[in-house]
Amino acid sequence: MKGLVLNNFYAMQNNIKISFVISLLLAIVSVGLKEPKLISMVIAAQIFVIMGNIATTMHVDEASKWNKMEITLPVKRRDIVTAKYVSFMLLVLLGISFSLPTLLILEISGSEMNAVMLLDGYSFGLSITINTIAILYPLILKFGAKESETMLMLAVGAAIGVRFAVWGVL
Repeated sequence: MKGLVLNNFYAMQNNIKISFVISLLLAIVSVGLKEPKLISMVIAAQIFVIMGNIATTMHVDEASKWNKMEITLPVKRRDIVTAKYVSFMLLVLLGISFSLPTLLILEISGSEMNAVMLLDGYSFGLSITINTIAILYPLILKFGAKESETMLMLAVGAAIGVRFAVWGVL
């Protein structure tokens, strides 16, 4: 399974670098923000920016026909699906680590940070990211990765809808 997870990250390595640069730019922009809600949204965006890599991985696998070859490997299909989910959870952790430079820059610049702002940003970013994964991956397995970008946008919309529904209930 380790090889399957590594394969997923090899397919994403260039996009992960781009996501990191975007995250750093967001960290720099956060210095000029005075509104705590905006800083929370920057943190949420930094966690979420890595999720575009999911669609990229699926698209690369389908374009190279790896998704058809990987089922012929001497591993169970369950292990293949598990490796994808492990990769997605590692991406979530990577997204969290991408937000840490923002905290460092805000601390160095003397900007105001509080626990509510941080909790707001991390909870929003994590809930949208995890819900997107939960909605997107089964859709791609069912319909294929040809329209993965479209399905990503639909999954994001559904994840935001779920988040607002939970807010409404609470």
